Formats: sequence, C-alpha cells, structure tokens
Amino acid sequence: MHRRLLAGLACLGAWTVLTGCSQSTLAGWQTVAQAWRPPAAPDLAEVPLDPALRYLRVRVGSKVGLMVQAGGPEGPWYGADGVVLRLRDGRLVGFADERRSWTEVGHSGWPAPHASDSLLPRRGHLIADLQPGHRYGLHQSHVWVDLPDAPPGHDWQGDTRGLRWRMARPDAPDAATTWYAIDTRRQPAEVVYGRQCLDLDPAVGPTCITWQRWPR
Repeated sequence: MHRRLLAGLACLGAWTVLTGCSQSTLAGWQTVAQAWRPPAAPDLAEVPLDPALRYLRVRVGSKVGLMVQAGGPEGPWYGADGVVLRLRDGRLVGFADERRSWTEVGHSGWPAPHASDSLLPRRGHLIADLQPGHRYGLHQSHVWVDLPDAPPGHDWQGDTRGLRWRMARPDAPDAATTWYAIDTRRQPAEVVYGRQCLDLDPAVGPTCITWQRWPR
C-alpha cells in the first residue's frame, strides 16, 4: 500500500492531472486531484473509493477534497495539491502546504476520546511552531467542554446520531474555537471529525480546517 501511495503521489500535481501514469494508478487518485479544484467540489458521496486506501474528507478554507493516508494508522495524510495533515488520536498535530507549516510541539489536557464526560470541563494548553516567520513556541490556553448538540456551522456529512461533541474554548476572546466529534458507537470510542482554525497568515486571518473520516 505504501509503495502504491508513493506512486500515486508522483502522478499528481497541484490543480492538474498529469499524464504518463498507468490507468490503474490514476483510477484510484483522479478524484483526489479533482476534488481540490475550485470553485465547487464534486459530490464526494458519489465518488468510487479504492478499498486499499484510507480517506479523509478535508476542507481547507473554501476548498474541499479527499486526502489519503500513508504509513499506517498514525501516518500522514496527503492531498493532491501538496497539503499534508498529521493527526494523533484524531487531533490535528501538523499541517503543511507548499508555503506554510504548523506543528504542535507540546500539548496538555487533551481528554482522550473514550474519557468520561465527568472529566470536563478541563483546562488544556497547546504550544506550536509556525513557518514562515520563525514563529516558534506559540501558546494557546483553552478549556475543554462538552456540547449538548452539534455546533452551528459544522459541515459533518451524515447523521449526527451517536456523536458526542467537544469544544476547546480558548482563553483569548478573539480566537476561534476547536471542535471534535466522537463516535460513541465505535469500541473504543474515537474521534471521527474535527475543526481547527490556524493563524497561518496574519495578513488574511485564520484558516479553518475540518476533517472527517471517509466514508463516514
């Protein structure tokens, strides 16, 4: 699978579908490339998926598409336009594209997906590095709380029954909140959706990223 992924990545470029790759390789990757093309994403529910690959439905700003994973359950996720995500226990710990990178370097207070609701509210703290700009050791403090319902503005695709929603409410009044959805029907319970806004470019404001296990 890993060899196949690398071959597929070699056949894809940002906003283009390249020639010179086998039909079998392109068949598993064509939708990953086209899904990132603006202005409108295809209906991903109608996209035939390769059962040998693991997928995420990801929104970065206004762009929506599929990403695929390499390197096992903790491996990075790759998009056709060069975006790379890293998740740990469903939590975003890394983002990179051709211009920017954000990396979590320290985290405390994260309530594990299977943790009891009685542990909340709970204080958390995050430290991250951001490039360009040599912005190292950026701090964010927040409080984890449970939400009674799905938050307004979420773009979860499908039925929300069986999902438990958690929010990281930042101490800074102008900072965006982080959401996670936990599927309690899985054993053990696990994060299947998340949203986090990163201050990747202070000149334009935060970029919000959402990700969802796909197919749902």
